[in-house]
Amino acid sequence: MERLSGARGLPSQDAELSVELLRRDHPEVLSRWVLIGIAAAFLGYAISAISVYLASPPGELLRRADLWAIGCSVIALWLHSRKHVRAAGALVLVAVWFEQHLTLATMPQQLWAAPSSVLPLLVLLTGVWLGARAAMRMGLLTMVTVPTAVVASSMLGLGPGPSGKETVPLLVSITLAIGVTLLVLTLFLRTLGQLLRQSEADRRRVRELLDDTPDAILALDTDERIQQANPAAAHLLDSDLAALLGTPVQQLPMKPAAGSWDEALTKLAQGDSVEFRTAAETRLLEAIARQRTRPDGSEGGLLVLRDITARREAERQTQALQLQLQQAQKMEALGILAGSVAHDFNNLLTAVGGYGSLLQTSTDPEARSYANELTSMQEKGTALVRQLLAYARRDVAQARPIDLAAMLSALTPLMHRVAGERVHLSLQVHDPCPVLVDPGQLEQVMLNLVANARDAMPGGGAVEVECTLVGEQVVVEVRDTGDGIPEILYDKIFDPFFTTKEPGKGTGLGLSTAASIIRDAGGSLDVRSAVTQGTTFTISLPTTDQAPVSLTAQSTPATHRAGAGRHILVAEDNDSVRSYLKLMLERAGFRVTLARSGDEATAKVNSMVRSPDLLLTDVVMPGRTGLQLAADARVRFPDLPVLFMSGYAGEAGAHADYVAEDTLSKPFSDQELLDRIDSKLSRRAAAVAG
Repeated sequence: MERLSGARGLPSQDAELSVELLRRDHPEVLSRWVLIGIAAAFLGYAISAISVYLASPPGELLRRADLWAIGCSVIALWLHSRKHVRAAGALVLVAVWFEQHLTLATMPQQLWAAPSSVLPLLVLLTGVWLGARAAMRMGLLTMVTVPTAVVASSMLGLGPGPSGKETVPLLVSITLAIGVTLLVLTLFLRTLGQLLRQSEADRRRVRELLDDTPDAILALDTDERIQQANPAAAHLLDSDLAALLGTPVQQLPMKPAAGSWDEALTKLAQGDSVEFRTAAETRLLEAIARQRTRPDGSEGGLLVLRDITARREAERQTQALQLQLQQAQKMEALGILAGSVAHDFNNLLTAVGGYGSLLQTSTDPEARSYANELTSMQEKGTALVRQLLAYARRDVAQARPIDLAAMLSALTPLMHRVAGERVHLSLQVHDPCPVLVDPGQLEQVMLNLVANARDAMPGGGAVEVECTLVGEQVVVEVRDTGDGIPEILYDKIFDPFFTTKEPGKGTGLGLSTAASIIRDAGGSLDVRSAVTQGTTFTISLPTTDQAPVSLTAQSTPATHRAGAGRHILVAEDNDSVRSYLKLMLERAGFRVTLARSGDEATAKVNSMVRSPDLLLTDVVMPGRTGLQLAADARVRFPDLPVLFMSGYAGEAGAHADYVAEDTLSKPFSDQELLDRIDSKLSRRAAAVAG
């Protein structure tokens, strides 16, 4: 069966082209033609031999060439059966050619007219079977040998010779017949050769096109078997091209991506496309099928397979990028919302906590209990805002080199309180474990993990926290003996706002915030759990070569001195916070001047004769910001100490004059504020004394 691959070169001679193409591309046609000629010669000479045997004396048959021609025909049949088609044809042609000349020389009176029809026919068959060159040589040779045979017959006394009345016209007619045959044969072969060459060129272009196409093209018969295939089919199906031929389409090394073969074939017959996967699951193919009618009138089908693996992967990546973009847009919206909420909410928390701390000095026990509730509400609200800001990455992390083992040891009492009385908490640490992180954020992560472990053990249990140094990584494991996490939830527990707790019992930000904090610190947070077998959260952080700073000194409150009438200018746009600050600072002995905005504070600074002892200002205010106010005030009073307050600094945090050490984050306690004010005033006093 001819394949749609392997185009070969064309012969250069137009006259030879037809026979060469027949012999090369259609050998069965040429073989059939030669077989018919051999059979005709054998049958003709056999009938002639029988007729001579029946009508003449026995010796007459031996004088004739019929038996010799029959023998040559038999040999030609044997050669033909051995696939030597050209040799078989040449043997029959030579045998008939010699027989005609022998008859012409020995019995011209009986068969004189035969050469005039047989010899041109031999020339024609020679051209068709052996090519134009062989026909030309036989024709020219015959035009010489025929007169020679006539002369020989005259010399032998068998015929009238050239002097006979009809001899010359017969010789002329035979010569003309052979010449016309050669001319017609040449024109015929040339025209046929041009047509076949054009046809072959068209077929070659089609073959090259099919060979070069990346799509697999399979020609099917009415039984849905592969009749033809191009090289791309073998490549896409990881098969040998020869092995595909004759294979039923259902047995191809591929399977429908969805459904059965019958369903796939039904869809293909309806003109729909169907997706298939190769046997090795390495490629995804898209198939379409079309019915076709062959030139011989038979029906068949055409199946085209296209590799869409890369396209599907690109679509998957595009979809993933779109999801990432949507997530980024959500995070941006959440960040904007968190920043807006943080500023206003922290102002509210500052006022709530501040008035709560003032109530704690009340002599009324009930009032003091209310104060404790207010303080607790402030702490919970502060933690929630920090979670929102941390997850939205709107809170500026202040990474410092710390000894994580020492930090966990110092945090143990608070972790005990978070774990509760029913949970036994143990700590195993191995000093030192230096890391570069924001201590406050890492404390938040640890408290979140301990709180989650406590909630997973409502009936009590054990939590073990272990911190070890493993190579270049500090590894912290938080293990509990709770109910465990179903595997189906592994991919969701770090999603924002996802929680398995009852409504009102959890925000769903704990683990997502923890994962975000650890990831920003260059580490990873992993989970390992099994139902009824507990859960282990593992934090891995890179070590640092920087010397750890002490956290104990920073957490120890300083002893502040009384206000002693010192003057503080307070710029705060929130009425509740401003009123709380005035009341608290005046109770501490300070003289307070209030301003509702940066512009009002600037005007008051410009009207002052003496510098205030301290400028306490919010960072974000309408009009002039706290940073602009501080810059303007220091133009008039260069040595003026400034303490910033920030519910959420936002864009102001990127300002060149913004110094984190000079900023007190809202909400804050009375003690924190007084400590920072005392620190600022002490530094100014030391600078003046120096």
